[in-house]
Amino acid sequence: MGFRFFLVGILGFSLVSCAGLSQISSNEVIRGVDIPRSDLNRIVEASLPLGRRLSQDQGRVFLSNYFAVGEGRGLIPADNLPERFFAEVAIVGDRRPYLVDIRVYKEVRRPQASGLARDSYQRRGSNKEFAQLVRQRIEMNLSQRREGFNLIDDFRAF
Repeated sequence: MGFRFFLVGILGFSLVSCAGLSQISSNEVIRGVDIPRSDLNRIVEASLPLGRRLSQDQGRVFLSNYFAVGEGRGLIPADNLPERFFAEVAIVGDRRPYLVDIRVYKEVRRPQASGLARDSYQRRGSNKEFAQLVRQRIEMNLSQRREGFNLIDDFRAF
């Protein structure tokens, strides 16, 4: 009887773990970022598609401007398009090394409801490919940062 409860517990834990992993699969992560926070903020802001729209949580979460893919495969502003994307980049950790979590969400316009002045948008999942592109841009900017090494800020005794 006890062994049966043990097996049911293991199975339940496995299902919950797999469900949690499926939620994480739509984001990209950069681990072990060991640079000053101010430099990391500047790099993340420069790497966002079409610039920064908003930052939250004391500058730890950055939201990009809304964008869509244009006809020439470039990114175009998409504030009022029926389908748009935006990137959310979160800097996790209170000291170095930091973890950078990157997610790109898709939003779809809902028809204008009576009494509302503007259309509203509903989040419809995430986009792994765009998240990978943002991650690559951040990694590229991180690798170029070493040229501007700051002896005072980057010195670590241990």
